[in-house]
Amino acid sequence: PLSPNAEAVQTKVYELEVLQEAADKVRAMAGSWTNSSTRNVYEAVMDGKTFIARNKNNFVIRAVLDGGSLEGTVTVPALKGWTDNDCWTPEYTVPVAGKVAADMRSISLQYMENRYNASFWRITGSGTNNTGHTNGECSGVTLTGSAPTDIVLVR
Repeated sequence: PLSPNAEAVQTKVYELEVLQEAADKVRAMAGSWTNSSTRNVYEAVMDGKTFIARNKNNFVIRAVLDGGSLEGTVTVPALKGWTDNDCWTPEYTVPVAGKVAADMRSISLQYMENRYNASFWRITGSGTNNTGHTNGECSGVTLTGSAPTDIVLVR
């Protein structure tokens, strides 16, 4: 306490405590998160300040934490979107941005979700109906646009 640099040492201790609290918050982001609307569970890890979360369908969020903000990408896996045909939408990766709540109990993210239209064979009767194709056989998937989409992950 009587040292000439006591005040500087105390200031440094406070700075280190603040850094430790920030590091603890970053580590606390690892673990299970649930999408509040779909109830899909995401398992998250922290690689430094990079938040990486994946659900069982291989939907992946990869974003860098900067204070309370997240910026990165969302990878949407190839999906079979319709039950009456064999059309699959392609996997794609788009930018994502969001915020982490101050209490670290929720993450709000926004990205542009691709929208697709499928073309497939509709055959009446049985078999291939002499077309060489089967009912529901995919003849094409077309990107028709995109729309803003929100994801809210909660603890």
